[in-house]
Amino acid sequence: MGAEVIATERLLVWLISLVICLLFFGNHASLGRELQLAALGLLGATAALALIQGKIRQKPLGLNEWVLVSLSLISFLSSMLNNLPYSMQYTVLFTVSITAMIALSRAVRFQELFEMVALSFAVMVGLSILSDPLNYMVGLSAETITGVGLLRYTAFDLHPNLAGFIYGGGTIILWVRALHLTGLKRKLYFLFAALSFSLVLAASSRAGMVATIGAFASVGLSRLFPLSRRKARLLGLVLTATVLALVFTDLGAKVAGYIIKVSDLQSSTRGLTSGGSGRTDLWLQGLELIANRDFLLALFGTGLRSSEVGTIGFSTESSYITVLIENGLLPGTVALVLLLFSMPYYLLRARKGHSDDMLIAMLLTFGLLESIFNRYLFAIGNPLSLYYLFIYGALLRKTYPSPPGAPERAASAHLC
Repeated sequence: MGAEVIATERLLVWLISLVICLLFFGNHASLGRELQLAALGLLGATAALALIQGKIRQKPLGLNEWVLVSLSLISFLSSMLNNLPYSMQYTVLFTVSITAMIALSRAVRFQELFEMVALSFAVMVGLSILSDPLNYMVGLSAETITGVGLLRYTAFDLHPNLAGFIYGGGTIILWVRALHLTGLKRKLYFLFAALSFSLVLAASSRAGMVATIGAFASVGLSRLFPLSRRKARLLGLVLTATVLALVFTDLGAKVAGYIIKVSDLQSSTRGLTSGGSGRTDLWLQGLELIANRDFLLALFGTGLRSSEVGTIGFSTESSYITVLIENGLLPGTVALVLLLFSMPYYLLRARKGHSDDMLIAMLLTFGLLESIFNRYLFAIGNPLSLYYLFIYGALLRKTYPSPPGAPERAASAHLC
């Protein structure tokens, strides 16, 4: 019986992994939309299979699951009342994804799912480089091309900003997975984590760079403080050695030069004087749009994906403004506050060293930092955003439900 349960769980996890892999191609120029729909259809079918097999454990909805369900329902009503058919269609797909996530999170263990997602990211990172190694190396070198400028390398027709989001989050997933392992597998996953971050650099995704480094720094600092004498001495030695290396060798100049080039900081359109590539002006437009709305429209929004360029005339370039436009000031603020307060909570829990808490803390920090500059906080069309639904649904649960009849394993049963 136990072997049968484990085999079924592995099948479900493999199917979810296939969904993740398909979504890497979700921005393909000719087949992107079809592959996205195929992936989400497969996700729904996987949840249906779990239901038919009786593998879904009955468990009350968690707080964040209620919030996600509420966002879906309010979005459907808002888009219908405002006659926005695309928003209604997207909301249906989002609701299907949320429902599938709720079902599957009660059929597979968090740890099993995480391991397979990490394997999927490792495979796709390798394919991302091998699909065009020459342009990958050119993008990573940060050398400009005459008539083109800085080549921002991405695989599978991904937008550079989306590539930075996917591979930045992938860096965290692969790094935490490496911490679970020993020997050669550990080294391989560390290598894939480094390669994943190299794809962020090759895409010149500054938001991805900042968010990834910020996630690692936040978890590192949370585990460092309060300082003991031993930690203080160690930190002092590391900082002293770093400063000396930067000052008395040409390493500092080389590192600074590379960061300036790969970040395109001297560009007239993306440089320091561009206002974040025009983002500050777009943020002000978004806030002005909210301020000028009718009371009920501002309070409850106009539905998911109702802030597309074709609808409002500009891109908000920030998840926070997007959420407030689409979900309204009331539901949107509740969702954002829950995520913002969950981040320090899990950063503190990560100090105890449990890998699940560390993964959630780092991904939350990464996602919330990335969301300042991009619009991927609540989405279903790319692999990382879809995996985030499982992270969001798991927030603030005391224990993670194991599937019926599954053998208990303390490490994987404990989630948060």
